[in-house]
Amino acid sequence: GQLPVDKYAFLFYFTDEPVMSYGALEHSYSSMYYMPEQSIEQIKGELWDIAAHEFFHIVTPLNIHSEEIHDFDFNDPKMSRHLWLYEGMTEYFAGNAQVKGKLISVDEYFKVIRQKMVYSMQLNDTLAFTELSLGALGEHEDQYINVYQKGALIGMSLDILLRDLSDGAYGVQNMMADLSKEYGKSKYFEDEALFDIITALTYPEVRAFFANYVEGSKPLPYKEIFDKVGVNFTGQEMVLDYSLGITQASIDVDVDRMKLIIKNEDQLDAQGKALGLKNGDILLAMNTLEIPPLGPETQEFIYGIMESMQEGAPYSITVLRSDDNDQMEEVVLETAVIKVEHSIVNVITLNTDATPRQVKIRNAWLGL
Repeated sequence: GQLPVDKYAFLFYFTDEPVMSYGALEHSYSSMYYMPEQSIEQIKGELWDIAAHEFFHIVTPLNIHSEEIHDFDFNDPKMSRHLWLYEGMTEYFAGNAQVKGKLISVDEYFKVIRQKMVYSMQLNDTLAFTELSLGALGEHEDQYINVYQKGALIGMSLDILLRDLSDGAYGVQNMMADLSKEYGKSKYFEDEALFDIITALTYPEVRAFFANYVEGSKPLPYKEIFDKVGVNFTGQEMVLDYSLGITQASIDVDVDRMKLIIKNEDQLDAQGKALGLKNGDILLAMNTLEIPPLGPETQEFIYGIMESMQEGAPYSITVLRSDDNDQMEEVVLETAVIKVEHSIVNVITLNTDATPRQVKIRNAWLGL
């Protein structure tokens, strides 16, 4: 349909300094980006994600918002209960639009969804999202990051539910367009009334969804939701795969050097124990290749090492280790590559035996 703005500016600042965090801020008709200097091939995926998110704020909260947002007091802010809508739905659109627009594949999109599921599990999954929103600037500020994780998953679940109820004809994109027509930039809704407004606009079953999973503390029913679109969901499965030898629980960050450091050798996997990594080891190189300073290049480096692994081939990690005289020296640790058993949670795959109706709803959801 018609975009709600006639002109929009993307303002980018790229830094060649090592950065641990970066991102963007949205304004009414522009957004400002602070990003690491990289090639377009390295950074385009993140640019798509972040720019899409900020741009879709032209829908909400710019054109769909409550009184708290309409008359926002920056000196004495009062939060709305609907961050699931302002940030969560916007984040959902940022990914869903890319798979619909064929910028990313279905498998790539499933990885995005899975990452959000895994991340949200590390946060308080039983905290009602309306309560999180109301307390986002105070008691629940440590949970705010979940608006980009579970908030987007709420948007996804609501989209699939609406597609299922409408036989594929109506989703959250239609819902947001209808809300924009009803409200817009200069007209707000009452914060407490939104769930009833959306229910009246859509289906009675939607009210129960909000009561259980947005106002309530129930975790999202992923298996039930994905079954509507012919997608398999497994909460956890064990697999054998290559490993760098370190786990999330075994490492920390040496801030002075911007390098990874072993903090809990008991949490190393079998590959790490075979190498002989020890507490206090500062990781310098893998297979003689220097590990870049922590930042966006680190992930690409790790992917490269993982892709080069072959079972039985030599594998080494160079560390900076303290000797008996408390002097730091470089030590090369070597072993053979082995496959390590580990669990994968929240596995989602296409069901090749999906019914015609499941395929129809799935195609409407993914734009296939």
